[in-house]
Amino acid sequence: MNSLCSLFLFIIIHIFSSSAFGYEIKDDRGLGVIYDTPPKRLVSLLPSITESLCQISHCDSLVGVDDYSNYPAQIKSVKHVGSA
Repeated sequence: MNSLCSLFLFIIIHIFSSSAFGYEIKDDRGLGVIYDTPPKRLVSLLPSITESLCQISHCDSLVGVDDYSNYPAQIKSVKHVGSA
């Protein structure tokens, strides 16, 4: 689970720091998604990812979080989308 969180955080950081030329992100099966622009809306399904996104100044991009995300205080107004 920890490696999955690390991979997800790496992907998010990569998305927000990529160039304007577009980029592709591949999952474990090799299936890729090509983005022309960075995503503007994010959903976090782990409290640690929620906190990490807020730590790198992307709290405003969150449109949904899991039921266990409760920090920082500014995400309490974000829609809760359930739990695993």
